[in-house]
Amino acid sequence: MSDDNNRMLQILLRLDENMRAQNDQIFMLAEDMRGQRAELRSQGEQLRLQGEELRSHRETLNVLIEQVGILGTGLQSNRQEIHALSERMLIMRTELMSRMDRLQDSITMIRDDVTVNDKTADRALDMNEHTRAEVRSLGEVVTAMSYQIQRLQADVRALKGDP
Repeated sequence: MSDDNNRMLQILLRLDENMRAQNDQIFMLAEDMRGQRAELRSQGEQLRLQGEELRSHRETLNVLIEQVGILGTGLQSNRQEIHALSERMLIMRTELMSRMDRLQDSITMIRDDVTVNDKTADRALDMNEHTRAEVRSLGEVVTAMSYQIQRLQADVRALKGDP
């Protein structure tokens, strides 16, 4: 009976060691995810700043387009030159708008990645807490079983007449 108890305790100790190792791995993964989340936030902030800069350029470009329109009505002799300039500004505006759209898509993807990483880190922490609770519960069951085995061994000894 005692050998069985020792084997059970050894198995439980190995399980406990394995669970602790997995717990450590979960903590390391959660820390890595937090680092990645911080890096993504930093990149998102950089993209946001670039987007603001592009918006400023767009406003400047819109002002320039308006000025070209005013000059075009007043300067009939320079019509072809102004038309070419207006076309270049429209192309630039289109390119800027396209770039802003791409940056906005990138910001949205980064925000989604941050959200997913937050949820994954939260899930890893929840799994860690559940693992701890299971280990505690298993320890309580083992302790109760150990006391029960000791009582049964005492009863068997008493029935055999052993001291």
